[in-house]
Amino acid sequence: MNKLVKLERNSVFYRLLLAITFPIVLQNIIANGVGLINSLMLGQLGSTQIAAVSLGNQPNFIFMLLTVGLANGATVLTAQYWGKSDMTAIRHVVAIVTRFAFFASLIFAFLVGVFPEAVMRLFTSEPDVIAEGVRYLRIAAFSYPFFGLTNTILYVLRSVEKVWMSFWITIVTFVTTICFNWLLIFGKLGFPAMGVVGAAWANVLARALAFLLVLYYLLVYEKQICFRFKDIFLTDALLTADFLHHSSPVILNEFLWGFASAAQNMVIGHLGKEGVAAYSIASAVQQMAMVVTYGMVSASSVIFGKALGSNQTEKIRPYLTTMKVLSLIVGLFAAGSILLFKNPVIALYQIDAGTKALANQFMIIVAIVAFLQTTYSPISMGALRAGGDTRFVLFTDISIMWLLGLPLGILAAQIWHLPVIWVYVLLKIDEPIKLFLFYWRSSGTKWIRNLTREIDVTLR
Repeated sequence: MNKLVKLERNSVFYRLLLAITFPIVLQNIIANGVGLINSLMLGQLGSTQIAAVSLGNQPNFIFMLLTVGLANGATVLTAQYWGKSDMTAIRHVVAIVTRFAFFASLIFAFLVGVFPEAVMRLFTSEPDVIAEGVRYLRIAAFSYPFFGLTNTILYVLRSVEKVWMSFWITIVTFVTTICFNWLLIFGKLGFPAMGVVGAAWANVLARALAFLLVLYYLLVYEKQICFRFKDIFLTDALLTADFLHHSSPVILNEFLWGFASAAQNMVIGHLGKEGVAAYSIASAVQQMAMVVTYGMVSASSVIFGKALGSNQTEKIRPYLTTMKVLSLIVGLFAAGSILLFKNPVIALYQIDAGTKALANQFMIIVAIVAFLQTTYSPISMGALRAGGDTRFVLFTDISIMWLLGLPLGILAAQIWHLPVIWVYVLLKIDEPIKLFLFYWRSSGTKWIRNLTREIDVTLR
């Protein structure tokens, strides 16, 4: 294992990598484009509206990570069963994760819709931002069930190489969200100008349409898994136990990471709306620059899971070496893109000079963060999770974030009273440490495991 491992030369690896990554990249470009255009539209109303919607979307961000955790937890199993060509087991896992996603979405919708002011006060103390955020959240809460089920199903479909459906759903969401935003935020074609409330209704309508399309595809059009409505009631004790065992660390990982990220936003949010507006602009650009990263993470999960499920462990080392080299290249590209386009993007916003200068500083830091996250994410969330090493990923990703980055950020903001940009630097101090630990773990063999079992699963 200590010998130098060469890059993978088999074209099948690269074809599968491209086949999964390319449509997800397109999907993420469009999805992040929605966020960027929403930010630009709200930016015409002022910094208060940008801050209110940005902070009001933090619960949705946490919920999104919960659904991603559910889906990625399911993917640990579905990708390996896909390599084994066991569609019955995959149907059972889809049923399990869909039920979890539905109940989670109802809980979040209730909390956000009934207690919007309490939610907003977690992130800011500015009365005008809270008031606008409350108006937004009361409506946006209705989107949670639609978004939760859609996001979970699409992520699981990626693990069985069904990636183009996500792309087309994102196209529909992009078009409908932009159209509804234009109509309802600004009051076009006879509609009333509703500001942030219009943005909330646009979100609900677009998510509802996306859910209906995904439901039609899964129940009527898809022909390999052949999931039908009656399958939602499928149960199997062993598969449920496997799902809980392998997915609970992933779910906890994403959920706690989301809470930590929300806590970071709370720290920044209490330093003033200018800091929130500047950070939201930089974050939107970072998300756009990292679209290839997200595609590579999904591709890495499928590639490694498929190889392990089919007992082709001899492919793991060359696959891993190749993925590390590609991640480094893509990370440099992501960071360079942020630095190249930061000034033109900031110029698009109708914000004061101080906020623009702060956004420029944020862009430099998020470029470094983007490079680090891109370099290790396909290894941690792709390869290591695909091998079932979910507990190590959980411990590494969360412990350093909660025990180092977040405490330092709070101290910097509340005790040391450092400028907001230095508060953010300390909040992200965990990133280079995680890069080192994930690369160290992947150099061993403990994470390389076949998780599938021979089991007779039948409809009950």
